[in-house]
Amino acid sequence: MRAVIVGSSSVTAQRIAEALVSDGARVVGINSSDFEHPALTANVVADMSDPSQSELAMAAAVDVLGGDGIDVLITAAAKQLGGRLHETSVQTWRAVLAGTLDTTFNAIHAAVPHLGPGSAIVALTSVNAYLAHPGNSAYATAKGAVHALVTQASLEYAPRGIRVNAVAPALIDGHTVPDGEVGYPMGRTPTSEEVAQAVAFLASARASGITGVILPVDAGLSVASPVAFTRPAMVEQWRKP
Repeated sequence: MRAVIVGSSSVTAQRIAEALVSDGARVVGINSSDFEHPALTANVVADMSDPSQSELAMAAAVDVLGGDGIDVLITAAAKQLGGRLHETSVQTWRAVLAGTLDTTFNAIHAAVPHLGPGSAIVALTSVNAYLAHPGNSAYATAKGAVHALVTQASLEYAPRGIRVNAVAPALIDGHTVPDGEVGYPMGRTPTSEEVAQAVAFLASARASGITGVILPVDAGLSVASPVAFTRPAMVEQWRKP
């Protein structure tokens, strides 16, 4: 398996690279700065929000992997800058969209000519795309647009045998959630390793019949009614073994 990860330096992206290598993949990263990790065969430095750089970077990554195509594209690049909508400057708004949505579009645009039947694209998105959180307007909008892009791409590329899916994590790295705190039915947040395993599954032949899916990895956050966490009696019942 030949895989490219766009946005390869985050902790979650590193866990994804490790999971793909465990599945037998050779992995090349594309990142905005120089970065090394034992799971990466190489790292290509490029600004993937720039279409001209993204095409060259993808071609370079393909060359490292043998020059005759790739099997998996993972898009994990994102820019998160907070602020309520009326407090968000136009510059911040555009920077978040460029670093999140544009990088995903450019990565897919550059990779599709190198992807053949049986290949897969997996985008790393966020539950913020459909669960509102104060002060997160630009990031949530960008991730919501990535969801729409994944859905559209899955339809367009299904006849070519290219699957397109997304994984939508919540807050990650296994934080314990105190009893009574609004949020996570499992009593903790998911780990980056759990997110990586979900990505690796969707990238693999084990998911050969799955496309157009947004898979939450959120410890139950997206299915829980807020009411269940705001009434003490319900919280107590919720936490019973």
